[in-house]
Amino acid sequence: MQSLGVIGGFGACSRALLRRFSSTACQDVSVKERMRKFILENPHLAPSSQTSLNLPVVKGVTKMQQELLDQIEVIDLDFKPSKIRHIRPNSKENPLLVGSNLERKVETCLCYPDVHYVRSIVLYRDLPMRCQCGHWFKLIDMERFEQEREKRWAQIKDEPENAKLLQDLTDSENELNRLMDQGKNLTKWSPGVTQLLEKMAAQWEKYKDSYAKIRHQMDLP
Repeated sequence: MQSLGVIGGFGACSRALLRRFSSTACQDVSVKERMRKFILENPHLAPSSQTSLNLPVVKGVTKMQQELLDQIEVIDLDFKPSKIRHIRPNSKENPLLVGSNLERKVETCLCYPDVHYVRSIVLYRDLPMRCQCGHWFKLIDMERFEQEREKRWAQIKDEPENAKLLQDLTDSENELNRLMDQGKNLTKWSPGVTQLLEKMAAQWEKYKDSYAKIRHQMDLP
């Protein structure tokens, strides 16, 4: 009989795994890496050794793992900084950082309130560039950019709003933990399994939503 861990839109998260991703266990892990580990190191989503129960595998991960990873990546791809945001004081020595894996990138400069339109500037990797309005920018690779975002998060994570986001993330993990414990012996034919899977999927959405809000807070000014 097929176990709960390999069915449903979300699948299931093992109790032991979820405990590993409590706020204490993850305090030294980056927010993005925390989510990736949650997906990739989950034994209930990993390729099965039992051929009859295998999920389709793509490049060493199951299709479900890849779908969840894609959902996490989309959060960053869909995020666009607000056009009405505070731009910190900057200079050639302390420019505004732009992350990209490209060697060259066109960036828009928010010149407001000096002007009421947006200028574009071509940036080159590791070379500070100045907009006509006076703002300085620097294009860096995504690894360095993520490091800078994590540094910013470390500085602001204890602020009330951000502390609540972290608590929401932990609460979702704990609820997923509870639901997994409740369904660990169920199969897809067990009474109530559909409702349980729906609850798990809802918790995944809450977990993902908290992550998205944290990532927005990490945006560099």
